[in-house]
Amino acid sequence: MAFERARIHINAASVGTGFKVRVTKRKGPACISFTLTKALAAQFGWSDGDKLELFVGTDSDHGLLRFRKNNSVGDAPVSFKKSAKGDWVSIPIGHQARFVDEAQLAAWVKFEQIEGGFVEVVLPRWADKTRPAKVAASVPSSKPAAPPAHALRKNVTSDIMGDPPAGRREMLERLGSVKA
Repeated sequence: MAFERARIHINAASVGTGFKVRVTKRKGPACISFTLTKALAAQFGWSDGDKLELFVGTDSDHGLLRFRKNNSVGDAPVSFKKSAKGDWVSIPIGHQARFVDEAQLAAWVKFEQIEGGFVEVVLPRWADKTRPAKVAASVPSSKPAAPPAHALRKNVTSDIMGDPPAGRREMLERLGSVKA
């Protein structure tokens, strides 16, 4: 038997925006976690072992999250990790009932550092699945109600037999007069 030494090449991690979200679901409710570059965490002033407060947007701010460093009352731990692709930062926030309860692929998110030490994150489109419905004012419509479904029945036999649709002859006559 002959063996050759295998070459293992690991590509550098793609950075996208530098801030990524993933939703995982195994047993129990889905859990949300964020990963970001170490440089980005340093830019925000976050260190390994810090705790972040998490604020979840409601109503018109649904799909937005805000993080703020607060070691005394923060719930989300900042954890620095190392891998073959480089250093990265993990922020697990667990299950958030306002969002989907199903696994979602990891996706880059938009973010912005705003006043008050907050970092605001815009979640991907999957957050819209649980957006609260806007309550529409019930205004009486001036349109008459649509006829019942049984009144709109088609002649299935003519469709099967290949009969031309109603009004086809008139349409062809109009086309003939236009060409002439």
